[in-house]
Amino acid sequence: MRLSSSQLHERLSSTHSSLTNRRSTAIVDELLSTAPQNTKGICYEFRPMENYRPCDVLLAYECTNYSLSEIESFLELIPNSISQGKILNFISERKSNPLFQNLNLVWFSFDWNSDHFPSIPTFYISTQHYKYDNDDLLHQVSLELVNNMAESHVTQAQSVLDALKSCRLNHIGFTYAREAIKTKFVLSVHVNEINSLLDTLNWQGDYTKLSAILHIAKSLSEDIQISLSFDTVLSKKIEIELPWVANAQQNYLKSEFIQQVAEVCDTPDGYQNLTEITSWLHHTNLDCAFYTKFSLFEDSSVNFKAYLHCAPIQINRFVS
Repeated sequence: MRLSSSQLHERLSSTHSSLTNRRSTAIVDELLSTAPQNTKGICYEFRPMENYRPCDVLLAYECTNYSLSEIESFLELIPNSISQGKILNFISERKSNPLFQNLNLVWFSFDWNSDHFPSIPTFYISTQHYKYDNDDLLHQVSLELVNNMAESHVTQAQSVLDALKSCRLNHIGFTYAREAIKTKFVLSVHVNEINSLLDTLNWQGDYTKLSAILHIAKSLSEDIQISLSFDTVLSKKIEIELPWVANAQQNYLKSEFIQQVAEVCDTPDGYQNLTEITSWLHHTNLDCAFYTKFSLFEDSSVNFKAYLHCAPIQINRFVS
């Protein structure tokens, strides 16, 4: 049985409400009832240091005709804006432009902003189809997307693409929900190649803090995802994603790891409630997993949060 977005949220909130809505039930319930229902998966942001604010909510969609039509209908209910028009234009191009035919997954990130969810969410497009293993085709489709969605960012996008070498561009995001539009490239990269990539791009961020984060990341996996943001220039911000956890054996959120996180984030007594996330893996009838992420900001501050994912397909398990 496949659940709708609101059904899946209701099922998860009945067992894990402190994780799915951070005690802001009505706000998140309303969002999930109005968003397109044919989701491929929900992700809830979990901020260990903020217990009483709604979480960001991410909803993924396959690029089937039905799902794209659902997204169109949802966007057309939103007051007209440049951002709305650009996402609608992408959907039209996805249906007709041969270059875009293998862009098979998109998702919205409803990023909580002070006291509300934005009407236009951050919009991500996946470039993970095997046909984009061809670098020339990947660069072509990436530049076309940036040109269509954030035209002034094309020159910087070209600079990042030229520097990738052995890195792989997995997703492209457009942060329409923020004060100014940013483009985000999500890359898979070997941890030992990150500094070389950033040097090539003349990244101006904090290498000392980054080194401490990468030391933790490398203890879990040598191949990770990073996110670089830019407009006409490359941001000092960088995000480091740690491996997905789908079962208790993979779970690295143990006391020693949490202490390392707290030290890097300059919060010696913080992040202890990361252990709450372990219960997310114990749902008996839903396919739940999570991943975690460091964000290193322009001012050299660091935070750490988790993203709790669930697919809409019920599974049957024998439990004692």
